[in-house]
Amino acid sequence: MLNLNLDLGAETEARLVLLAQSHGQSVEDTVGGAIATLLSKSEPPREFRPNAETLESFAQYERGEYKSFNTIEELMADLNADD
Repeated sequence: MLNLNLDLGAETEARLVLLAQSHGQSVEDTVGGAIATLLSKSEPPREFRPNAETLESFAQYERGEYKSFNTIEELMADLNADD
């Protein structure tokens, strides 16, 4: 069981009570249902596990070893250039 204490403000709290009453539910059931709906529509968070190449890119960025472009055209020219 999870207990929540929400400070919604008087207006929002009143609207929530009216919403719950209009559906014949308690505020707790209404909030629980809303949370369940949100959870059913979202994917669980995925753990970010960068590979060695990505970690090296992060390190290069932190060392200031990166290119900067003023326009998309400059970026695309660099990407398409034969190195």
